[in-house]
Amino acid sequence: MSWKSGGKLSSMPRFRIGQIVTSRAGRDAGRTFVVVGADGDAVVVADGDLRKVENAKRKNAKHLVAHDWVEPGLESRIMSGEKVTNAEIRRVVEAWRSRTAGGGR
Repeated sequence: MSWKSGGKLSSMPRFRIGQIVTSRAGRDAGRTFVVVGADGDAVVVADGDLRKVENAKRKNAKHLVAHDWVEPGLESRIMSGEKVTNAEIRRVVEAWRSRTAGGGR
């Protein structure tokens, strides 16, 4: 992969590793993701289901809606370079969906 999981998001201060985001454009519009990295001016996201961690999606930051929830355990693990599983990403996404009463696909 060309992205770094511990990449800095300094050019995009509103996104953090481990943060829940929703796509607002493209085929995945309305889908909920977790930020797993950065690649230049783009954000790298995965949902652990259709978009696995191993094949994370590089999205333009303009095409994402940032939510105020960052999964702290996930954030620290990704930043330290530990492997994060698709099941963990799915659990975070499902927890967000249940918290928001069914929001996102």
